[in-house]
Amino acid sequence: IHLVLFFCIISLFFRTKKEWHELLHMALIAGALQSLYALGQYFNLSFALKTTGERIGGSIGNPSFLGAYLLFIIFIAAYLFFEKSSSKQKFFYIALILIDAFLLWHTQTRGAIIGLVAGAIVLAFAYAWSHRGKISKIIFIATLCFFACASIFIFANKNAEWMKNYSTLDRLASISKSDVSARNRLIVWKVGLNAFFERPILGWGYENFYIAFNKHFDPALAQDIGSHPWYDRAHNVVVEILVTMGFFGFVSFALIFFWIIKIFWQSQKERLISQTSAGALIGAIVAYGIQNLFVFDTLSSYIMLFVLLGLCAYLEMSCKIKKTPKFSIPLYPVLVALSIPVVAVCLWYFNVHPVLKNYYTVQAVTKHKTDVAKMLKNFKQSFAYSPSNDQELRFILIQHARDQAMLRGMAPETIPLITFALSEMEKSIQVDKYAAQNYIILSELYLSAYTLNPKHIDRAQELALLAQKEAPKRYQ
Repeated sequence: IHLVLFFCIISLFFRTKKEWHELLHMALIAGALQSLYALGQYFNLSFALKTTGERIGGSIGNPSFLGAYLLFIIFIAAYLFFEKSSSKQKFFYIALILIDAFLLWHTQTRGAIIGLVAGAIVLAFAYAWSHRGKISKIIFIATLCFFACASIFIFANKNAEWMKNYSTLDRLASISKSDVSARNRLIVWKVGLNAFFERPILGWGYENFYIAFNKHFDPALAQDIGSHPWYDRAHNVVVEILVTMGFFGFVSFALIFFWIIKIFWQSQKERLISQTSAGALIGAIVAYGIQNLFVFDTLSSYIMLFVLLGLCAYLEMSCKIKKTPKFSIPLYPVLVALSIPVVAVCLWYFNVHPVLKNYYTVQAVTKHKTDVAKMLKNFKQSFAYSPSNDQELRFILIQHARDQAMLRGMAPETIPLITFALSEMEKSIQVDKYAAQNYIILSELYLSAYTLNPKHIDRAQELALLAQKEAPKRYQ
């Protein structure tokens, strides 16, 4: 809903090409700041926290999500490069493209790298199509040959010892059914398709992939007795949409992208943008679509998609009326004055509350992770600012309560924390009656706390049976 409103706002308020280019410049400035932070991680500078090993995650914190975000920055920079004539601006775009391509490589995100290659081929084709000269054709053919030869070279040397010294090359070369990551994804996709065939028309409901996954769980996912594979996403947008929204949802989803590509290509015919610029925008959509076959959207990539959707809406409107539409919004002082308290209340509940909740949660699990009393106090403060159905916070709470129970046992200092976790997690059970993971982890904590109350054993068994009902093929 937030992103739909964002789309409506940018579609209404950015009404000229100049204004859209200013918005895209702001996106690139944000991308440049993200790139500086990621470069800090690459060079192991003190200001850049590195939490993903040798892979780069930026301030987003996950290499796959950073890779998806960088794809948009690269192709938006390419679009503006072909739209602008200033040499200083062109230098900025080229520098950003090269730096982000370098960083994308070091995220070691295979889906995003493959997406970048596919998008670059689309862009090279558009360039060759628009110029129709010998040089442009040579550039396009050279691009194809380079990527083809590089692919053959990587897979031909996938077992070479030197390949292991180059992590990204090694990860690309390891794409096969025997690779653990690829193998698990194939199993998850098969589970998803089985779930789709059970409910093919309208699916299982938005955000409900985990319910279908648990019901059709394949024990082959388990690597050892300690494996706890929980998937709330399919790691494939096609499977995800088919499972959660069914056939009609998938058709609707696919038509959105068909519409985007159609409008971008139509815009160059109407001379609103150049053919190469259209190729850059279509390349961005192609790259995004390919990388989404291996991962899923987060806000960092999804909001960039909605920016392109807004640009697409502007171009479509311009195509229809052949000129920039006039648009104005009258501002009434009385309405503005009345809106101030509404905005203040919204800021308090939708901005300040989440910040305070996250602050106290971080304090609980980092600064006070060895002081159980202060940890409990921080968690209670966090719950005071969280919505009543905040399952993620309760899951963090019960995990740390379980860790303290294993570390210290049923000691006087741990009992209040464990009791609080049990009561809060019972609320999660009421909110979501299909989450087998909640049943299992709560059952485990009740078993650990049986000395506090003998009836805890009965409740643990009851929860375990409910988990078994929701996920009969799970071994936990």
